[in-house]
Amino acid sequence: LSLRIAAAREGDRHTAAFSLPAVPLSRLRLSVPGSATEVAVTPRLASTTQSLDDGRTELVAFLGPVRRISIAWTQQVDEGPTVEPLVFADERHDVRVDRGVLRSELVADLSVLRAPLDEIRLVVPPDAVTLYVQGDAIRTWTRSDDAQAITVVLREPVKDTWQLRIGLERPLPDLPADVTLPLAAVDGVERETGFVRLLMGEGVKLEPRATPGLLQGDVNELPPALEGAPPGRALAYRFPARPGAAVVGVEALAPRITATVGTRLVVRPEGTDLRYVSNLLVERAGIFGVELDLPEGLEVTAVRVRGVEYDDHKVGEADGRLRLAVEFRDRLL
Repeated sequence: LSLRIAAAREGDRHTAAFSLPAVPLSRLRLSVPGSATEVAVTPRLASTTQSLDDGRTELVAFLGPVRRISIAWTQQVDEGPTVEPLVFADERHDVRVDRGVLRSELVADLSVLRAPLDEIRLVVPPDAVTLYVQGDAIRTWTRSDDAQAITVVLREPVKDTWQLRIGLERPLPDLPADVTLPLAAVDGVERETGFVRLLMGEGVKLEPRATPGLLQGDVNELPPALEGAPPGRALAYRFPARPGAAVVGVEALAPRITATVGTRLVVRPEGTDLRYVSNLLVERAGIFGVELDLPEGLEVTAVRVRGVEYDDHKVGEADGRLRLAVEFRDRLL
């Protein structure tokens, strides 16, 4: 028995109902458009569905002595090809070189278009230590076995804008030395632009050796987040695309001390009093004490220090001369 009936449609759902002659056993074969289409029969009967090669879905149901059945099916919407997120990265790298350690921080402002982003991959130097990975809605972050990448998984996909912050650290070798800057990068982005501030810490001097992809600029033209470096202690760069490995020469600086000295000598019948006053200007690197050569035959009766917290003083011989060593609790610079 072949039947042709009209099917009502409401959105993606189709329904049809029809009467059948009551026979002890019969089989219903129904073919509807679309693959993986959900088909339901009322009353509930033993049935199977399968997707056909021609893109249709076939239902086969075994009917008992029923007089009327209803059929409903919902055609699955073809969502088309999967759309990947389109990500643009605006980055700010802040690199500080101190004696013994090199630290960098990357702040990346991401613009996410087309589709939400649920995972980010970072490229990092394998010999750098990860201090932190921060951002809203981060579920976990893990470093790869070869230590060259960090995968950040989010609790929920993000779109429009999102900010990521990562800190890295690497020990410095004995100075002088040429070192590669530990710059992280966001992998898989459409465009990557930004700025680099290279800050010289106390007691070190930097000399750029190789800066592929970095364009040197004025420190005063850095974004507000990278402002505030001491005069003459920072270098500024910008990059229109991901830069290559930047190498700088690092040299240790010795303190430069300028002393303004005053001496007052008082001669009395019972002896001689000598008051020695020294005003120190310390530049380039801090100091934790000073040493003064003393004339023979003098006894140190008091030591007073201003501008830094005094710790202790010692008088002894060095290189055949009487020497006063004054120690500070704080660094003087």
